[in-house]
Amino acid sequence: MPDPAAAPSPPADRADRRPARSVPVNTAGWSKAANRSLLFAWLIPAANLVVNFVEAYLLRGNTSPVLTVIGMIVHLLVIGALCVEAIRFGREGLRQTADDAMSGRGRAKAGIGLSIAFVSLTVGLTVVDLVLIAQR
Repeated sequence: MPDPAAAPSPPADRADRRPARSVPVNTAGWSKAANRSLLFAWLIPAANLVVNFVEAYLLRGNTSPVLTVIGMIVHLLVIGALCVEAIRFGREGLRQTADDAMSGRGRAKAGIGLSIAFVSLTVGLTVVDLVLIAQR
């Protein structure tokens, strides 16, 4: 039998109106590392375009396969450096946003994912180019 002296419980509809917050409110803002990760990831295709245009301009005409391979190596180094920075900032962004103190966790994940995807495409196409050069 219920205790008549006990305080009455609030109605069910009133309890549903105010859910308790289990995570703190974000007051720190966006993670700069997550933003930089996404920026470096989007710089990879831009750098691909610039390096390809520079290679096409410098290596126009009859060039030796050695110069073409050197251009590809420089291309991979530039793209690799951007990828390493994107992943490094992405990991830092994931650390900063781990406890929900800062926003930008999705940006950090997107920066890591995009940089891996873009570099995979670049390396794959470079391997195809090397195979085509070897068949000449």
